[in-house]
Amino acid sequence: MFYNYFVLTEYDDFTDEQISKKKLYPDNSNQLMTIADLANYLNCSKQKIYQLTSNRKIPFRKLGNQIMFKKVEIDNWIDEQKIEVFKPMLKAKNF
Repeated sequence: MFYNYFVLTEYDDFTDEQISKKKLYPDNSNQLMTIADLANYLNCSKQKIYQLTSNRKIPFRKLGNQIMFKKVEIDNWIDEQKIEVFKPMLKAKNF
């Protein structure tokens, strides 16, 4: 499930039923994801997502009592996690 940030902000407290009524298509750049959605998107456990949020290692928002993730920020965060790979230097044979 993905949610639109601008639609959700009209509520003070969110229930699952209220949020489930605001489903959007995956190509919307203002999508918000729940912890379960993000765990599915990243193919990891919900515990891992809770760990990343509690350590503030991943961008998130608290809307009412719910932790939500903006898809575009998650995609940018994934790009920032890139690890540079260096090619090993070739040894010269004549030395």
